[in-house]
Amino acid sequence: MKWLRGMTDLPIAIKGIQCWEDAVLCMEYGAHPWLSNHGGRQLDSAPSAVETLVSIRQHCPEVFDKCEVIVDGGITRGSDIVKALALGAKGVGLGRPFLYSAAFGGAGVSKAIRILKNEVETTMALLGITSLNQLNPSYVRIPIIKLDPVLRLLDAIFGCECFLSEIIVAILLVSLARVREHPGYARPECDRPVHSIITMSIGNGKASSFINSFPLPVSIRVSTIIYCETTTTIHQLKMLLPNAKPVKLTDNVTIHAPLSRQGHGPGIIIIRDDTPTSQRNERSTLDPEPLQKWAEESYTVVQVTVSSDHPAVKEDLHRAIDALSGHDNCDKETGYGVIIYSPSFVADIVDEIDKYDEIKAIVSYGRLTRTPNKPFLYHLPEQGTKEKSESGVIYRYPEVVSASFIIPSHKDFNASSAAVAHTRCLSFLKKELDGPWFDLEEIWDEHTKYEFDERSVENTMSTMVQEPYVNHIPTMTGGIGREKLTSFYANHFIFSNPEDTKLELVSRTIGIDRVVDEFVFCLTHDKPVDWLLYHEHITWDQLTVLFQLGLMPEYLPIPYDLPNRPDSQAGRTLEYRVPGAGAQTADKMVDESSVASNEMFSYAVRERSV
Repeated sequence: MKWLRGMTDLPIAIKGIQCWEDAVLCMEYGAHPWLSNHGGRQLDSAPSAVETLVSIRQHCPEVFDKCEVIVDGGITRGSDIVKALALGAKGVGLGRPFLYSAAFGGAGVSKAIRILKNEVETTMALLGITSLNQLNPSYVRIPIIKLDPVLRLLDAIFGCECFLSEIIVAILLVSLARVREHPGYARPECDRPVHSIITMSIGNGKASSFINSFPLPVSIRVSTIIYCETTTTIHQLKMLLPNAKPVKLTDNVTIHAPLSRQGHGPGIIIIRDDTPTSQRNERSTLDPEPLQKWAEESYTVVQVTVSSDHPAVKEDLHRAIDALSGHDNCDKETGYGVIIYSPSFVADIVDEIDKYDEIKAIVSYGRLTRTPNKPFLYHLPEQGTKEKSESGVIYRYPEVVSASFIIPSHKDFNASSAAVAHTRCLSFLKKELDGPWFDLEEIWDEHTKYEFDERSVENTMSTMVQEPYVNHIPTMTGGIGREKLTSFYANHFIFSNPEDTKLELVSRTIGIDRVVDEFVFCLTHDKPVDWLLYHEHITWDQLTVLFQLGLMPEYLPIPYDLPNRPDSQAGRTLEYRVPGAGAQTADKMVDESSVASNEMFSYAVRERSV
């Protein structure tokens, strides 16, 4: 694809996309995904095109902003077309309806088109909309039980009111054994022992418990299990992650509800341009684009996309404010904020903003044509120091190339500067808009409780953003992204820690968007802890671990010649006292008088004894 993309600027479409991961690759290479499975004729149980469409919407909705997604296969009527468009497709492909109608010549094809057109119009009328631009995913009911293979199996079991034969149960057991091995699944939490989750009536009515540990997707939790002698029913399946999706209002205006467990927050309007293909960042990053990032901070976000072809910000700004004012999840009492990522496209934006009393604060990555009358915050890609006035603050970033350092998809993206700028924006906007406020300490304590006390992978992951990042700095273990981090927690961390594992807190620093803990990690090393030897950042002195395990000698040889070494010492092997300690380092962190200070100053080089 990279080779092909380098040969032409013409649009490229790839047909046969059957999973969201491949759709992401299409997006990265600038191609358009064509969702198709050849009508299911090439492989039994292949995912339908609409299943793939829903999967893209759930896992990587930005594909719809950057690609034209076409759905091919399974489209049989006008309502199917409306569903596909509502879920984000730009168009659909139909073959057989026209193939059959062609038997009657041109008149038959024309009639098929009229039938589809009438069905589309009827469906839209029943939905109460007058334009395809008004379609969004909220108009489509997506039963999750029909999309997940494990839940399909559960549905088949729990929805069956007749007796199951031994042979059917045997088939189920084989399927479950295969699913259980999948790293993306974990044990459910329930109010009964795991070994007796499901009991079925078989043949003559004899009860048989046949599932030892039924795995569920990590995004699903069995919150209540109703237990009977012959049947077991899932009472409630609860999504642990916020699942709000962006909704297009017009071609260049999109709204996103808060992507947080709180579910509501103040409104902000972000104004940006699309990153040109020539300026795209070739390196992948977990940092989401501004629309999702601010939604994850629990703001209700309207994004206005501007360009030289679409400079009409006046109408778009009015539309954005109307959208926030009418949104159920937007806290309107404290007003709205505006974040401008592309000031060069909106020369007169300050004059427009001043007309709206609802707008209380402005953030801009670059200077505006005049100083705003409202509180403002500038992020400038230039040399200099911080400036502060009565109404605003200016931060400068000499290490960045352009104001696009904040955009993850731009080649000038600078992760560290972007993180600092985002924290400054949060501090500014929370103050001016009075929120959203979170008890970060409570969230962090909840996270560690699920990690070490309850040992629940799914609940631990529920406390984190959509694409989290954990890195144990000395050993570089952890995970990047939800799938890999879930696998790490399930296979190398939560169930790998000894039973008596606990954290003894020494100090805690709480910021506007982070908690920094200094703690003593206590455990009895009676089982393998591979993550120890092997975006929360955890660091420790790995040398102390090796000392405590008896794997670090007191002295180590110096493997090279020392400068100014006397000739009398030529040929002799020297060794140095390793500047480290074991458990004493933790003792001194808790009790400063437990170990004398500065003893390592006396550590020296000596001749190695044979």
